[in-house]
Amino acid sequence: MPDQNGRARVDFESLGLANSGDPVRARFEVLVIGAKKEADARAELQTTAFIWPGVSRHSSGDINDAPVPSTYDAPVLAALTVQKVAFG
Repeated sequence: MPDQNGRARVDFESLGLANSGDPVRARFEVLVIGAKKEADARAELQTTAFIWPGVSRHSSGDINDAPVPSTYDAPVLAALTVQKVAFG
């Protein structure tokens, strides 16, 4: 459920992403309010991101301060880019 500012948060552990592993491509879709009751509802907004299981947000909130995951392999992951996202 969204908070009073319209932001929703999901515990990665509940999605099975708490243990270390390779990056996982995740697609997020946002439905309009009440759409879940409609069988043919379509997402109003959608985005794709990579989630690195087992890597939590560093206390500073800056991606550059995050620890390097044990599964990091630079040649294999050369195509991945980092985009900073503001967290409220």
